[in-house]
Amino acid sequence: MSRHGESGDAAAGARSEPRAKRRRALSRLNVGLAGALAIVIVAMVNYLAFRHYARWDWTAQRLFTLSPRSVEVVRGLDRDVDVYLFLSKDEPSYVELDELVQRYRADSPHIHVHQVDPVRQPGQYQTLAARFNVHTISTPDAPKADVAAVVAAGDRSWKITRGDLLKLDFTTLDDRDGPKVDVQAEGALTGAIIHVTSGHKPVVCVTRGHGEWSLDGGQRGLGGIVDTLERDNVEVRSIELRGQDPIDPSCNAVFVLGPQRVFSPAEADLLDRYARDGGNVLLALDPLLDKDQVAPTGLEHFAFERGARIDRDVVVELDPQRLLTTNPVNEFLVTDFGKHPIVDGVRVRGGVLAVSVVRSVRPVPGSGAVSLFETSDAAYGAVDLGPLSQTTAGAGAAKELAAGPKDLAGPLSLAVAVQQRAGADDGGAGARSAADDTAQATSRLVIVGDSDWLRPDLIGQAQFANVDFLEATVGWLAERTELIAVPARKANVQAVVMTRADLDAVLFRVLVLLPLSVLLLGGAVWWSRRT
Repeated sequence: MSRHGESGDAAAGARSEPRAKRRRALSRLNVGLAGALAIVIVAMVNYLAFRHYARWDWTAQRLFTLSPRSVEVVRGLDRDVDVYLFLSKDEPSYVELDELVQRYRADSPHIHVHQVDPVRQPGQYQTLAARFNVHTISTPDAPKADVAAVVAAGDRSWKITRGDLLKLDFTTLDDRDGPKVDVQAEGALTGAIIHVTSGHKPVVCVTRGHGEWSLDGGQRGLGGIVDTLERDNVEVRSIELRGQDPIDPSCNAVFVLGPQRVFSPAEADLLDRYARDGGNVLLALDPLLDKDQVAPTGLEHFAFERGARIDRDVVVELDPQRLLTTNPVNEFLVTDFGKHPIVDGVRVRGGVLAVSVVRSVRPVPGSGAVSLFETSDAAYGAVDLGPLSQTTAGAGAAKELAAGPKDLAGPLSLAVAVQQRAGADDGGAGARSAADDTAQATSRLVIVGDSDWLRPDLIGQAQFANVDFLEATVGWLAERTELIAVPARKANVQAVVMTRADLDAVLFRVLVLLPLSVLLLGGAVWWSRRT
């Protein structure tokens, strides 16, 4: 019996061995198929991720979400554009700028991003620095490029400096949020892309011969403004109206900035014919004082025909919250803005303009002209300057002033924009609002009752939106919408302040709680395996 049982067990073992081999083979096959399927799934996911590239912006201010204008520009590209980042990865702005350019790359296959670190890639950096005329700055830590990025397409290139990326804004300073940062990198990148891909370069012609602000420097020089406009791919020229007939048609816009002498009827007629032919004009007109009244400029009729009234007054701002000096006629802030593409960005961002010695400029009712910004309700326009000249010398001047019977009551409009059909000569009936896009050939006019907002000490201040107003005005007049449709984004600047108690709490968590949690987790795993 035992011998027979042993033989039976051997036969059963012999029969089970092939089944075990088959099970092992099937198990290996299942593992192989599962591995192959996992590889296929990973490959498919990567392929879909490559073909359908997407990124999300979780920042509170949507700092990395491109504006509709930037998306329109990038998706409309028909040629390759290379973006070279010359920031070291250790620089504070690198991560934000890299994230932003990746957004551009995601919206167009024509955008190619190249990261070139001057420290880690010195050979490639030197080659590109020579190609784009980039200079190296020696710092105690490491050498740096004098630009943050270069945008290139074909033989055209544009430099973006670190100052173009952001600037501090202390106008909204408070204890809770701290100062703001205007993140301007998107506007700089979009403007650079347009510069290197567009063959058209708008021309702004600045008049001379009447004591205007000059391109040649001096006390009333426009050097900083010219640099700003040239960075926006706008050419600035100087023209003389006297003896010109007609105005050079290559001028996309004519700027009359702070004339100190009256325009002759012939010169005003030149501007009138230029505007009727579709030209665009900016008038920045200070009140010209003549004894106890404001003298005419010679351009009042030209402006009135297009729907704007240039008042012969001096604005007195009596709201103490807006005054920058004790004199209510000198520098004060403008915080009330109308609805127009020129000031929409400033209004949305809560910016302020700084002006000085201003006259009022009002829309003619029914003309379609739009007021861009105005004074407070407490302000008034002094027509008779006799009382004004006697009371604006002391520290309490604002308390002594009051509007007279001939003066204009506030709030007063200080700037006007109007768009008009080219060739219209119907006394303002041809004027239209900014929202009316039915007319094809148009002339655009902006009148500001002040030119001191262009002063270097005002336009160069980060807390004022004067440079934003300048760029938006140029963009609207020269029909460069990218200068007015890519607003800066504001972000909070908050310092991390840690007390001694905070440091002790961090030390306790790192040196005690973290190791203890690892020991507890290890003990739990050991006990689980033991049982």
